[in-house]
Amino acid sequence: MPNSIPGGKILSNLPFAYVPPTLTKPITSVPTIAQHSTMSTTPYEMPFRGTDHMPKFDGTSDTLAEFIDAYEECADRAGLQGLDKIKGIIKYLECDDRELWAGLPKAQTSDYNVFMKDIKVMYPGWDGKR
Repeated sequence: MPNSIPGGKILSNLPFAYVPPTLTKPITSVPTIAQHSTMSTTPYEMPFRGTDHMPKFDGTSDTLAEFIDAYEECADRAGLQGLDKIKGIIKYLECDDRELWAGLPKAQTSDYNVFMKDIKVMYPGWDGKR
Protein backbone atom coordinates (compact mmCIF):
# COMPACT_ATOMS: atom_id res chain seq x y z
CA MET A 1 0.00 0.00 0.00
CA PRO A 2 1.42 3.37 -0.95
CA ASN A 3 0.31 5.06 2.27
CA SER A 4 2.34 2.65 4.41
CA ILE A 5 5.70 4.10 3.29
CA PRO A 6 6.80 6.78 5.77
CA GLY A 7 7.20 10.14 4.10
CA GLY A 8 6.04 8.78 0.76
CA LYS A 9 3.67 10.71 -1.45
CA ILE A 10 1.34 9.45 -4.10
CA LEU A 11 2.13 11.24 -7.34
CA SER A 12 -0.50 9.43 -9.32
CA ASN A 13 -2.78 6.45 -8.95
CA LEU A 14 -0.64 4.10 -11.04
CA PRO A 15 2.26 3.41 -10.88
CA PHE A 16 3.31 4.49 -7.40
CA ALA A 17 6.56 6.47 -7.15
CA TYR A 18 8.27 6.93 -3.81
CA VAL A 19 9.56 10.43 -3.08
CA PRO A 20 11.81 10.58 -0.01
CA PRO A 21 11.17 13.34 2.49
CA THR A 22 13.25 16.49 2.18
CA LEU A 23 16.24 16.66 4.52
CA THR A 24 16.18 19.51 6.96
CA LYS A 25 19.95 19.40 7.71
CA PRO A 26 22.62 19.41 5.03
CA ILE A 27 24.78 16.31 4.85
CA THR A 28 28.29 17.05 6.07
CA SER A 29 31.28 15.16 4.80
CA VAL A 30 32.76 12.46 6.98
CA PRO A 31 36.32 13.32 8.03
CA THR A 32 38.98 11.17 6.42
CA ILE A 33 42.03 9.78 8.16
CA ALA A 34 44.22 12.34 6.40
CA GLN A 35 42.20 15.16 7.96
CA HIS A 36 42.69 13.85 11.50
CA SER A 37 46.28 12.80 11.89
CA THR A 38 47.10 11.02 15.12
CA MET A 39 50.74 12.10 14.99
CA SER A 40 51.71 15.14 16.99
CA THR A 41 52.78 18.22 15.09
CA THR A 42 54.49 19.65 18.17
CA PRO A 43 58.27 19.64 17.68
CA TYR A 44 60.28 17.46 20.07
CA GLU A 45 62.31 19.39 22.62
CA MET A 46 65.46 18.10 24.24
CA PRO A 47 65.09 17.16 27.92
CA PHE A 48 66.23 19.85 30.34
CA ARG A 49 69.55 19.36 32.11
CA GLY A 50 69.00 18.18 35.66
CA THR A 51 65.72 16.35 34.97
CA ASP A 52 65.08 12.62 35.19
CA HIS A 53 64.62 12.36 31.41
CA MET A 54 67.97 13.81 30.39
CA PRO A 55 70.76 11.54 29.10
CA LYS A 56 73.18 10.86 31.95
CA PHE A 57 76.94 10.30 31.94
CA ASP A 58 79.01 9.68 35.08
CA GLY A 59 82.36 10.29 33.38
CA THR A 60 83.33 6.61 33.09
CA SER A 61 83.88 4.36 30.11
CA ASP A 62 81.22 2.00 31.46
CA THR A 63 78.37 4.45 30.86
CA LEU A 64 79.60 6.24 27.73
CA ALA A 65 77.86 3.99 25.17
CA GLU A 66 74.51 4.19 26.99
CA PHE A 67 74.86 7.98 27.31
CA ILE A 68 75.65 8.40 23.61
CA ASP A 69 72.72 6.19 22.57
CA ALA A 70 70.27 8.06 24.81
CA TYR A 71 71.55 11.45 23.66
CA GLU A 72 71.51 10.58 19.95
CA GLU A 73 67.94 9.28 20.20
CA CYS A 74 66.82 12.60 21.70
CA ALA A 75 68.94 14.67 19.30
CA ASP A 76 67.59 12.83 16.26
CA ARG A 77 64.00 13.35 17.40
CA ALA A 78 64.75 17.05 17.93
CA GLY A 79 66.44 17.32 14.54
CA LEU A 80 69.81 18.48 15.91
CA GLN A 81 72.71 18.37 13.48
CA GLY A 82 76.33 19.42 13.26
CA LEU A 83 77.54 21.99 15.77
CA ASP A 84 74.14 22.11 17.50
CA LYS A 85 74.39 18.37 18.13
CA ILE A 86 77.93 18.78 19.51
CA LYS A 87 76.93 21.65 21.80
CA GLY A 88 73.89 19.68 22.89
CA ILE A 89 75.81 16.64 24.10
CA ILE A 90 78.33 18.84 25.94
CA LYS A 91 75.46 20.55 27.74
CA TYR A 92 74.53 17.30 29.55
CA LEU A 93 78.00 16.74 31.03
CA GLU A 94 79.20 17.52 34.53
CA CYS A 95 81.62 20.45 34.81
CA ASP A 96 84.95 18.57 34.45
CA ASP A 97 83.83 16.52 31.46
CA ARG A 98 82.10 19.54 29.92
CA GLU A 99 85.36 21.53 30.01
CA LEU A 100 87.34 18.58 28.63
CA TRP A 101 84.95 17.89 25.73
CA ALA A 102 84.36 21.56 24.89
CA GLY A 103 88.13 22.14 24.80
CA LEU A 104 88.70 19.66 22.00
CA PRO A 105 89.42 21.27 18.60
CA LYS A 106 86.70 19.13 16.97
CA ALA A 107 84.11 20.63 19.36
CA GLN A 108 84.19 23.80 17.25
CA THR A 109 83.45 22.00 13.98
CA SER A 110 80.14 20.91 12.56
CA ASP A 111 81.07 17.24 12.14
CA TYR A 112 79.45 15.40 15.05
CA ASN A 113 80.76 11.97 13.99
CA VAL A 114 84.40 13.14 13.87
CA PHE A 115 83.95 14.83 17.25
CA MET A 116 82.55 11.63 18.75
CA LYS A 117 85.52 9.60 17.43
CA ASP A 118 87.83 11.89 19.44
CA ILE A 119 85.62 11.48 22.52
CA LYS A 120 85.61 7.68 22.30
CA VAL A 121 89.43 7.61 22.13
CA MET A 122 89.52 9.26 25.57
CA TYR A 123 87.48 6.43 27.15
CA PRO A 124 89.20 3.07 26.57
CA GLY A 125 86.78 0.18 26.83
CA TRP A 126 83.72 2.40 26.27
CA ASP A 127 82.30 -0.21 23.88
CA GLY A 128 82.79 -3.11 26.28
CA LYS A 129 86.10 -4.17 24.68
CA ARG A 130 89.07 -3.74 26.99
